[in-house]
Amino acid sequence: MCLIIMNDDKLIECAKIGRTVGLAGDLLIYWYSDSPPVSVGDEIFTSSSEKSRPLIIRSIKRHGNKDKIAFEGILDCDQAKLLVNKLLYISESKLEALEPSEYYSYQLIGMEVFDCDDNRLGILKEIFPTKVHDVYVIADEEGRELMIPAVDKVIIDIDVEEKKMKVKVPEGLAFY
Repeated sequence: MCLIIMNDDKLIECAKIGRTVGLAGDLLIYWYSDSPPVSVGDEIFTSSSEKSRPLIIRSIKRHGNKDKIAFEGILDCDQAKLLVNKLLYISESKLEALEPSEYYSYQLIGMEVFDCDDNRLGILKEIFPTKVHDVYVIADEEGRELMIPAVDKVIIDIDVEEKKMKVKVPEGLAFY
């Protein structure tokens, strides 16, 4: 997940645009969250150039496990095709507030990870969601990876400000 800064506001990667739908410029959107963080009239940004291009949401409808979305000014299939496979960003200020022990993925990716003895394990590189809990992928300096479950018994402390995480590595887990 990527983070960019625009006008002192953080833009957070939140989705990827899929294929076009129909002839009126609608597109399928694959959100990185369970529900879209936007609604009709909201501004969202695309990664199509160095300066993020603002798009205004004209309509949004559930379409299977995705959303079908239409943007103002995108009125036909040819215009919509230019947006296919682009990434979408939302202003951090528009994100829903979370409980104190909850975090967005962008806040965790890139954190330094330490064990309970303060030995540096590596960097949190990736998060895999599963039906039961997330799995954190930690990469060390040699490129080896350790996969740990994101559960309370394992994740001891998260400090978003310091970008550090303390974990208790379950017995039997090792870098590979």
